[in-house]
Amino acid sequence: MSYTGVEPLGRLANASLRAAKSRAHAVFDPLWRSGRMTRKQAYAWLAEQLGIPVEECHIGELDEAMCRRVVWVCIRTVPAKIGATARRQGSIA
Repeated sequence: MSYTGVEPLGRLANASLRAAKSRAHAVFDPLWRSGRMTRKQAYAWLAEQLGIPVEECHIGELDEAMCRRVVWVCIRTVPAKIGATARRQGSIA
């Protein structure tokens, strides 16, 4: 969890939520780390896919159900090679 001053950024996470966020990052981050788009463009795309405002679209702010949606929309989009890497890392089934 990141902090600015004394306020935490993101949701306080139990083990299950931390695991869900980790899986979401594992399938989402390759979209922008691959150079296919910028990080900002990737979050704008994700916000559109999730039907939420881009200002509210950050994996650190999402609950478990929304993290599962991130995984679902990303595995439909992520190229097979990137998806295979995430599967090998145990991030997606």
